[in-house]
Amino acid sequence: MGIHTIAVTTEADRSWPHGARRIPVSRSGGASGESYLSIERIIAAAQESGAEAVHPGYGFLSENADFAEAVIELA
Repeated sequence: MGIHTIAVTTEADRSWPHGARRIPVSRSGGASGESYLSIERIIAAAQESGAEAVHPGYGFLSENADFAEAVIELA
């Protein structure tokens, strides 16, 4: 499809297989509320990467209406 992909991770995840193509949302490896659940950090990572789309994953933000609205505002 020609879509550039990145993985949103914390520093604690950097050794994971997808870590080579990542945009860190938490350089400290902080708790999920400071990284994976931070709408502001996820949106900033999407903007930094030039993302054309965002997949919310499963759990975490996938059912969060505020997150969906923030992604829509990126368009």
